[in-house]
Amino acid sequence: MTDDHLTFEAALAAWNDRMLQRAMQAFWQFTREAGISAPQMQTLMRLHYRGECNVSEVGSHLDISNPAASQLIQRLVDEGLVVRQAMQSDRRAKTLTLTAKGQALVDAAIATRHAGLAQLAAGLDETEKERIRAALLALLAAGQTTDSDIPRTEAAGQGETR
Repeated sequence: MTDDHLTFEAALAAWNDRMLQRAMQAFWQFTREAGISAPQMQTLMRLHYRGECNVSEVGSHLDISNPAASQLIQRLVDEGLVVRQAMQSDRRAKTLTLTAKGQALVDAAIATRHAGLAQLAAGLDETEKERIRAALLALLAAGQTTDSDIPRTEAAGQGETR
């Protein structure tokens, strides 16, 4: 079967698979080169996208115990990527936030993940870019969800980002 005979869903799935593979390959190579483990990077990304949180929220996000989350976070604190501060309302409780160094690492990781898009776009003319832009905006509008709307699979508990 040629690409011209693919259904919309099959074409979308094929494009998604190819882009995800390229983006994630670049992203995880960046992570390895930065000396950050996958769970550490997931923690930094969680703080970037959702803001401050506490140790138990990290543990829940990664599906690990609070002691394991605490050890992981301590390594990020030691590297100067995360700061742990006492909450105003309860000095015993701690909140976690990205440092400027942590934010710079996340920004570089995201830029690496997106780097192939400019190369892809360079092969398209302006008419194609506009048609694709309009289609992507329609897909974005159709796919507005929150994390609670996304079904959790068994694989999600195995360290995958939710």
